[in-house]
Amino acid sequence: MNQNNSTVPFRNLIGHSVVSAEDGKATVTLEPRPELSMSNQQIVAHGGVICTLADSAGALAVNSLGEPPSLTIDLRVDFMSPATGVLTAKATVDSKTSTTAFVSVDVLDEEEEIVAKATGVFKRNPGNSLNQ
Repeated sequence: MNQNNSTVPFRNLIGHSVVSAEDGKATVTLEPRPELSMSNQQIVAHGGVICTLADSAGALAVNSLGEPPSLTIDLRVDFMSPATGVLTAKATVDSKTSTTAFVSVDVLDEEEEIVAKATGVFKRNPGNSLNQ
């Protein structure tokens, strides 16, 4: 399974990197950039960027079970503090059925403090419709 940045165009746009994706777990990181900030005074990640990071990590965790691609059905993100510095999203598949997977994601800042927590439901192996 190839999960490098070149396989997902949106991942290239946002610029996050896949650190690992195996056995129902995934880790992705994002370097801070001014264009991803919600502030002109300092670089603080926009909430949409944090959601994207959590969504990508969750999908990669599901895909690592060997049935890509997965599709997001639902994603809930709770923001806990401003997200500054290098961000890391760590996702784990908590449970799965034959058609869905339930995932939890922690988004951490560079000091390993949790800045957001997410839970997601993903459709497993929706078929090859995305590859046409």
